Parts: sequence; structure tokens; C-alpha cells
Amino acid sequence: MTNEIITVSETRKNLLKIIKELEQVETRYIITRGGKPSAVLMSFDEYFRLIATLDILCEQDLVKGISDGLKDLEAGRVFSFEDVFGEPF
Repeated sequence: MTNEIITVSETRKNLLKIIKELEQVETRYIITRGGKPSAVLMSFDEYFRLIATLDILCEQDLVKGISDGLKDLEAGRVFSFEDVFGEPF
């Protein structure tokens, strides 16, 4: 994942090219105005993944369940596929 820093003027001139690149390559564009960061352009897929991650992190019960599951995994408190479903994987 790369971050490209571009000005508002550069964005305006190259918007179609930037959108095509966002659809093909994992890149974010940080748009500056007056030398200061003002906005970020990213692909829709990346935006969707970001929102989904934030939604998960906002659900404390889910985060706790994931954390507890990882602790169980590290401690070896797991069941095999065959134990759970009665047949080999």
C-alpha cells in the first residue's frame, strides 16, 4: 500500500487517471491544500474494508470473542474438524 501526496490542483487535472489507478493498485492519495493534508482518496474496496473493520471494532462483544478465541488457540484449547463434524477434512 502506498500513499501518494498530491495537491488539489494536481487532483483536478488528473482525476480520471487517479480513479483508474485506485481501481487497479492499492494506493491512497493524500490531497493537500496550502501544503496541509485536506482529504484522502482511496478505492471503494479499501473504503468498504475500512468501514467493515471499524464496525467490528465497535462491537465489544465480538472483539472479546475474537480475543478469547485467540487465547484458546494459543493454549491448545481447540477441537479438530473431525471432532466437531465427525469426518475428516
